[in-house]
Amino acid sequence: MNDKKYAIYSRKSKYTGKGESTTNQIELCLTTLKNKFPDIKKDEILIYEDEGFSGYSTNRPAFKKLLKDIENNKIKILLFYKLDRISRNVNDFARLMSLLEAHDVSFLSATENIETLTPSGKALTYMISVFAELERNTIAERIKDNMLELAKSGVWLGGNTPTGYSSVEEIKLINNKKKKTYCLKENEDIEKVELIFKNYLRLKSLTKLETFLLNKNILSINLKPYTRFSLKNILTNPVYVKSDKDIYNYYENKGINLYGGSWNGINGLMVYNKTTNLNHKILKRKKTEEWIISVGKHKGIIDGKTFINVANLIEANNNMRYRKTNSLRSPLSGLVKCANCKSNMRPKIRKNKDNEIITDYLCELKEKSKKNLCDAKNINGSIIEDTIISNIMNFEINMTILFNKLKKTLKTDKNSEIKEISYRIKKNNETIKNLIDKIKYIDISIIDDINKEIKELKEENAMLNSRLNKLNANSIDLKDLANKTIKNYKNINNLDNKTKKKYLHLLIKEIIASNNKLIINYK
Repeated sequence: MNDKKYAIYSRKSKYTGKGESTTNQIELCLTTLKNKFPDIKKDEILIYEDEGFSGYSTNRPAFKKLLKDIENNKIKILLFYKLDRISRNVNDFARLMSLLEAHDVSFLSATENIETLTPSGKALTYMISVFAELERNTIAERIKDNMLELAKSGVWLGGNTPTGYSSVEEIKLINNKKKKTYCLKENEDIEKVELIFKNYLRLKSLTKLETFLLNKNILSINLKPYTRFSLKNILTNPVYVKSDKDIYNYYENKGINLYGGSWNGINGLMVYNKTTNLNHKILKRKKTEEWIISVGKHKGIIDGKTFINVANLIEANNNMRYRKTNSLRSPLSGLVKCANCKSNMRPKIRKNKDNEIITDYLCELKEKSKKNLCDAKNINGSIIEDTIISNIMNFEINMTILFNKLKKTLKTDKNSEIKEISYRIKKNNETIKNLIDKIKYIDISIIDDINKEIKELKEENAMLNSRLNKLNANSIDLKDLANKTIKNYKNINNLDNKTKKKYLHLLIKEIIASNNKLIINYK
């Protein structure tokens, strides 16, 4: 295509207003373009700019737009400031190389001797990307090691500050160089923490403590009522305990690594390396022998014996289960809200005088506050369910409309999944081809890693193809599905509780309930 454009891509992890800013990167790239292509015109250049995005992920707005334009054959040459502006991940870079090759796009670096116009240039480019990721991983490991060493000194390494403390900056002179560190300092919320410890030992129950704080209108730092979970986090956080002999022996007996020259009974403790991050979402607790506990720079507020008594009480209470209603017995659970205070109403089982099991819905705020903040009456669950199901069974359902809705929904969902799976298979194949092409240029020490990556991609494609075959083979009788859907709603009262709950939750957004009135908000 004669109307293909020159593309400039720039990226910076965060805005600083100095150094290698995206503006500076673009200016240098423009200069490079004009030097290499003197006849270039302004309208032949497209600029893609991402400010505040890491190179580790390709989920960047301007970068995604660039990829789309490449796929639509709008680009002939891609120019960037440095290779790491594009990607710091070998797999992502390999995918990009495949995409560029497939659409006949060359790329150049404004500051490095990198290009893809020749076979040797392509090989060099790929090798550089391999070493870039290796360097990144090495740096990340080095930072982790340094952070663990720093943790042993008891400084605050950042994150959400615990209730009762604020993070304060400190400047120290080390080897004639100013070093910035942080420590914790008490704030006005520390009195809440002392109150929480004192009353837990008095009440001996997280539930009772939750009620006590609710009635006293004592809120968390987010101005929300404390929950059993948030209270337990405070009561088990070593940041509050004084570094005395009792707590030292307690943690030493658990096999935890302890650091700090002076366990003086004054300073609080710091805990590090307690969890690991899985898939950037799920925190997994590590074994205690991997933990690091050190004496902090801040003042502790709870003596060791008190903290240990609290820990033992919590551990004992962990063996006691809160009585919960089986949600399958209550198909409306999660939908009912109190008309008086708009809090959730939960199902609760009781037995009547004839020893029959009855389900009531009661306001959670009323329960937690012991009727001090809400006094709404409990509502008989059978009456709510019968009323709502009777209302649903009287629905008039237009068969034609339902048929068309099902047809449209199923077709959209199926086509969307087929398209997504086909795209992933295509991209995996491109990556496999690219990796195979590059093996001959790669150092033998990392060939095993490349082969492992290829094997994983092939295994993923096998599963994707299996799913694709099922989607293409399955045909759904829409008329039969529509009839079954209507039948299920018309006979919802005869369904088992699990299926009934599923249909009710599909239909209803929420139910506002009082002792004499129901407001049903349907989806």
